[in-house]
Order: sequence, then structure tokens, then C-alpha cells
Amino acid sequence: MQRLNRYSLLWLQAGPAECRVETQAQPVAEHSLLFFTPYQPFQLLAAGPVRGVALRFAPEFFCIELHKREVGCNGVLFNNVFEFPVLPLPEEARPEFAELLQKLARELGQASLAQEELVFSYLKILLIAATRLKVAQLAALPPSTAEPHVLSRLKSLLETHFREHHQVQYYAERLHLTPKALGKIVARTYGKSVSQLIQERLIIEAKRELYLTPRCVKEIGYALGFEDSAYFSRFFKKAAGVTAEEYRQRVGNVSNLRLPLSILPD
Repeated sequence: MQRLNRYSLLWLQAGPAECRVETQAQPVAEHSLLFFTPYQPFQLLAAGPVRGVALRFAPEFFCIELHKREVGCNGVLFNNVFEFPVLPLPEEARPEFAELLQKLARELGQASLAQEELVFSYLKILLIAATRLKVAQLAALPPSTAEPHVLSRLKSLLETHFREHHQVQYYAERLHLTPKALGKIVARTYGKSVSQLIQERLIIEAKRELYLTPRCVKEIGYALGFEDSAYFSRFFKKAAGVTAEEYRQRVGNVSNLRLPLSILPD
């Protein structure tokens, strides 16, 4: 599993692979985009050769939290606890994405006037295009595969109450279901447990606080409903792979955008 201290966008251009993210695994067809946040564990496995592009950028270069109103990719492409982070890229959209990546690569290959501003603009355009495509694909789902009402309500409840309610029982009761019944619905749709959804949402918020605010770790833990700061520290390290202080120090230490032009199977 890789854990990078930057955002990653992978375009698998040739050769199917299996992608493992956190505790999930899913086959990924060629011409799919994959999106990962800093320190999110992921792995690509393939039986044969694969080819693609990896775009990686540091949060201090482009923070999806700070630009969420302009770009809208946070919670859609990145930090979506309900969806696997994959976006099938239809044939008609590929030339646009290929052109943007070529422009990024060309601009990064030579130092020129206002280079950072131009790279920033290309990246922003690429993320907006991907977000629009993802939203359009979700809207085009036929009614038979649309999200059931209970899952829509769960999303709303989780977003409103994840800080103060960490127990599955609370959400099951609000939805008039047993924890077991709710767990079956969530597992069948998302391949995760309700507890995993709650924990992932807490970690997303903890990372946001560590990166965007000067609050100490104890304060962040308390704001997220952890009265025991030591327990919060263990909870964060188990999920993120580093301590909260290490996350704060390391995320943002990469000063430039990097554009490796290959993806290799692990």
C-alpha cells in the first residue's frame, strides 16, 4: 500500500487492474481516473503491463478544502466516504484530459514567466472538468440503481452528527432500523460497515483541522467527540498511518507539483 503526503490523480490508460483503497478492492477498467487524498492507502495490482499517468500535487499548492466552492471536487472526487474513488472516462472526454495533462507536463518541464500561476490554472480546470463529469454520471443513473432513501438519509445524518455520535446504534435508531439491518444495506451498497463510514468521516475532518487550523491535537480530538486525547491519537494513527503531529508536519512539505508519466503495478 502506498501512503503519499499529497493528492494523487491516476489515469489508467491501458490494461485493467485491481485497485485497493483502505479495506475495499475493485476492478478498474482502462481509461478510468482514480483520486486519492494525502496518506490514504491505495494499491494497484495487475496481472500484466499497465500504462497511464500519475498526477500528484501538494496541499499547499492546491488545497481542495480552500477551493471547494470554486472547484467542488471535495466530497465528489476526493473525501467521498460513500463512493469508490473512480471515474470512468468516456471516449469523447479523453482528448480534453490528455491535452490538459500535456500542457501541465510541458509547463513543468521548463521554467518560464508565471509558471506556478499557469500550472495552478491547468490543474483547476482539470479538476473542474472531472467534477462535472462525475456529477453528470451520477445524475444519469437509471432510477433502478438510484440511491435508496435510507442511504440518502444516512448521508445527511452522518454529515450532521458525526462529531458527537460515533455509534452505529444512533444512526440505526434515527432510520428506524436495527444496526444489523442498516449494516446489511450499507455493506451491500458500499462494501463497508457503518462503523467504517463514521470513522472515515471523522478522519477526513481531523485531517482538515490539522492542515487548516492551529488547534492542538487535544482540541481537535475533543471537538470531534473524543474526550480521551490518547484514544484519539491512537485512533488517528491507526487510520492515517502516522501520528496527528506527523501528519501536520509532513503534509505540505512537498513544494512543487510532480507529474510522473507512468503507473507501474505493485
